Amino acid sequence: MHATIRSALTVAILTTTVACSLTAPAPPHGDRAAIQSLSKAHATAFFSGDIDTIVSAYAEDAVVIPPDAPAAQGRDAIRKLFAASMATAKPGQSEVFENYVVEVSGDMGWDSGVAKVKDANGTSVWSGHFLATWRKKNGKWQTVRDMWTNDVPVKPN
Repeated sequence: MHATIRSALTVAILTTTVACSLTAPAPPHGDRAAIQSLSKAHATAFFSGDIDTIVSAYAEDAVVIPPDAPAAQGRDAIRKLFAASMATAKPGQSEVFENYVVEVSGDMGWDSGVAKVKDANGTSVWSGHFLATWRKKNGKWQTVRDMWTNDVPVKPN
């Protein structure tokens, strides 16, 4: 009888050990934080005129899909797109994210939310939803697809 109890305990311990070793890895909080930091850096760079920081966060083969305009593929086209957009920014504007979500699975990730541009007084002057996909290559996260909407249609000049 003692041998049966000992065998049962051994099986229970081995089962528990194997089950614990098969538990899913901890969530990649470091990767999520990295993507979030890069997204915030993009917003800050946009309103400070730092186009190099913006462009460097995109993969060589990235595609940016803005509203009401053709897609920009590759860093040169992305640079031109953002240079034109940055020229319309006003002093004191900044961007904040709401309902911001970041998820990561392996070497791919995405972030989405609502972006709001506020003027120097804190008044919202633009808002839209965004979705970007990210790829981690050689330990560095870069945007591979980026798109956003205008919540309110832009009025023609």
